[in-house]
Amino acid sequence: MSPPHYKLTYFNMMGRAEPMRLMFAYAGVPYEDNRIEKEQWPALKSHMPNGQIPVLEVDGKQLSQSMAISTFLAKKFGLDGKDDWESAKVQEMLGTLDDVKLKFRPWMMEQDANKKAEIFKTVLTETIDPYLERLSETLKKNGSGYFVGQKPTQVDFHLFHIFNWWQQGNIATESIKKHPELVAFTEKMGSNPKIKQWLEKRPKTAM
Repeated sequence: MSPPHYKLTYFNMMGRAEPMRLMFAYAGVPYEDNRIEKEQWPALKSHMPNGQIPVLEVDGKQLSQSMAISTFLAKKFGLDGKDDWESAKVQEMLGTLDDVKLKFRPWMMEQDANKKAEIFKTVLTETIDPYLERLSETLKKNGSGYFVGQKPTQVDFHLFHIFNWWQQGNIATESIKKHPELVAFTEKMGSNPKIKQWLEKRPKTAM
């Protein structure tokens, strides 16, 4: 029986698809990285479930919603924890990460530079710094260098991507540097040969 054909469709950017691309790379599973430009989107939108991307196709069957895709792949690739409890803790952390991302939205949408700076200052103080503190404590308590269990789970790929993006865009670099555990985690994930190879070859995009 031949392996399934995976096709991941998203814009030509990292965004919500990048954690899944990292998971494909880590698992060593081939897939079609279907990147579209924004001007192509209006013609494709009606062909996508819920009119949204990312969309994962598995032998032609379509799955939308980034967290649904991530969890599907995590179960396929052994990245969802060793038991139901670890799987639930992974979902807990992913839900919290989504809450943090929502706090970022006003900052990302604001066009006025002064207002944008003020919004970011508030987000950094009230959301990012406390969140990073909690993440650092989680790593300390878990003791494996990963956030849940003794092996990588899907939440590690989501957080690795976020930390990389924040550092690449100089968004919260200094805040991350305050936590040696988070720095060590990022270095550990990034030094994996398959992840390192993907980071070197992936298209260079700002987001």
